[in-house]
Amino acid sequence: NVPTRADETQERPPNRDWEGRGAVVVKGLPRQTSFGALRQYFSQFGDVTRIRMVRSKVTGGFTRMASVEFQFEEVAEIVANTTHGQMADSQSVLRTVFVPSENRPWRLFRGKQVPVSQGHEVK
Repeated sequence: NVPTRADETQERPPNRDWEGRGAVVVKGLPRQTSFGALRQYFSQFGDVTRIRMVRSKVTGGFTRMASVEFQFEEVAEIVANTTHGQMADSQSVLRTVFVPSENRPWRLFRGKQVPVSQGHEVK
């Protein structure tokens, strides 16, 4: 059974394990950003449940964009407001957007992820 384009545009599945959790989409990260550095930076605001670093399908390189999920929606909103416009390094300005759970695309955290609880460092 070959998946069709209609299968990809389905509504989100009924199991919504992210209810009550807030997500932040971060753009403009420096290219040398690692998973561990991202987790360490955002953990200062609250409990981080998932992180997904977006990679290029063609090159496999980091696209300078990531999604970070927090335990509570209020924390994610504070993080988005606090970190938006901050300098990540001398050339990069962070652009953060808060994504509430009711408006979240169900594919935001799809793909391979390193669970935060296991403490893996990806370089």
